[in-house]
Amino acid sequence: NGSDSSAVTVASGDPVPRPDDPVREGYAFKGWLLDGEMYQFNLPVTDDMTLAALWDLPWTYLQYEINTVDNGSTITLTQDVIAGTGDEAITVPEDKTVTIDLDGHTISRNLQSAQYYGCVFRVDGNLTVTDSGDSGAITGSWNISNGGGVFVDKGGVFTLKSGTIRGNRVENYSSGGGVYVENGI
Repeated sequence: NGSDSSAVTVASGDPVPRPDDPVREGYAFKGWLLDGEMYQFNLPVTDDMTLAALWDLPWTYLQYEINTVDNGSTITLTQDVIAGTGDEAITVPEDKTVTIDLDGHTISRNLQSAQYYGCVFRVDGNLTVTDSGDSGAITGSWNISNGGGVFVDKGGVFTLKSGTIRGNRVENYSSGGGVYVENGI
């Protein structure tokens, strides 16, 4: 689970008992993995193995991190961040300067229909996006009118140093899709 581990011994051919779900602040536990696949606890164990916890970084936790990190900080993703039903755009407040390193991961609004402010990010402050993993993306927005994956509001500053903005839609106007700037920089 990333920090604590424990060994369990079972007889060859017996299934391993399911451990208690671990707890990690700001994350939701999704299950146990063996070699990158969800582990089935009814299977017989024939060799040594190591299970790893699968965590889901909630959309709201990314917003919390943006709101609480020191100005000038970098938030590095450790996995994909996908919005759930009812999650609003992630907002970079007017007084905040932050960098998000996608580190090869995707941030997706995951919208299935158009919405006002259906963007992934609304930038009122200063947002820089980098991607040290070379395959990260901002995707999944669907705006009713002007907008895009990133909506830069008046006075906002957005810098894309690396990463991809793709798969974002605008319903009624041709303004936006990727990045929409409303008198920003």
